[in-house]
Amino acid sequence: MHFVVAECNGKIAGCGFGQILDNPDECSKIKKFAYVRLIYVSDEFRGKGIATLIIDDVIKWLKSKGIVDIRLNVYSQNTGAMNLYKKLGFEDFMLEMQYKR
Repeated sequence: MHFVVAECNGKIAGCGFGQILDNPDECSKIKKFAYVRLIYVSDEFRGKGIATLIIDDVIKWLKSKGIVDIRLNVYSQNTGAMNLYKKLGFEDFMLEMQYKR
């Protein structure tokens, strides 16, 4: 696991981490994959490129470990985050739905 903390002027501005997992699909040629998780930037520091720096650092670490399948989860209502992730090269992969009745 690789955990990143962004600091600005002595304050924690944001954080995130990358987690490498074994692929449960035994038929896949890709034996390991990773998730980028817990990307958070404090309101005070949003819009300053901090999330991009955190994600870039996590992805760089994952690639150094030979990981080519990198995923993340995002709430469908979080359009700002989805736009950022798409800008960074992430694509729609799977949709998880929730039953609320």
